Amino acid sequence: MSTPPSREQAEDLIVQLQAGTARRANSDAIAEVGFDLYTHALMRHPFDVAREAVRGLVVEPKGGTAWFPTVAELEGECRRLGSDRAAILGGLQAWREPDPAAVQVARLESVWRELRLKATELSNKVGPGPATDEGPRGERIRLADAAVAEATAAREAWVTAREKTDTQG
Repeated sequence: MSTPPSREQAEDLIVQLQAGTARRANSDAIAEVGFDLYTHALMRHPFDVAREAVRGLVVEPKGGTAWFPTVAELEGECRRLGSDRAAILGGLQAWREPDPAAVQVARLESVWRELRLKATELSNKVGPGPATDEGPRGERIRLADAAVAEATAAREAWVTAREKTDTQG
């Protein structure tokens, strides 16, 4: 919910804040101009954030005593409470549909990395001996060579797709 409080709701919150906090020596009461500043500060934030900021300043004051805050302190508390929501909203607004070509490049890279890992594992199973062999070791050599060739082809497909998107972008 990102709906700000109405003017009346914001004014009610300021009255609650006045009633629940001590006033500093130099502020007898909020003048009408000051009241308007506080009201507009709350109206820039979602209602639940403004309400929680007022509640927090009255019930859980920083420094132990619930003093009537300055406009800057009230604004800072509202921003602190609404920062996660603002970040999420900003992320949602900045999100763009992924480029299909970039998705394809990432998929081809993933395929290549998987095949390279498989080829490495098969090459490690060949064991010591001559480059050619008959029997079980020869079969392991053929499987490893085929896996290396498949990984090499996958890498070439990935590099070609990446170069193609680089020249288009």
